[in-house]
Amino acid sequence: MTDYNTRLTTVPLNEQDKLIKIRSQVEEALTSVRDNVEIAIKRGDNLDVLVTRSALLEEESRTWHKATTKLKHQQCRKYWERSSA
Repeated sequence: MTDYNTRLTTVPLNEQDKLIKIRSQVEEALTSVRDNVEIAIKRGDNLDVLVTRSALLEEESRTWHKATTKLKHQQCRKYWERSSA
């Protein structure tokens, strides 16, 4: 970086201003990119949590469905036993 800065003094002043502006724009862009990467990483973590929760919900819903189907069959059996007696 020191070598770059020493070469800057040999550049005319109006060109130095342009280079300084460009450097500033590059720094702003880098900051923006870093922020976006951090947000994307957080979003990825949130997605992992959602995937885990949805898998648990799916498992629970299957268990609930099996239990309700079993209960339905038991109730139907009781109904037919009562009506045939």
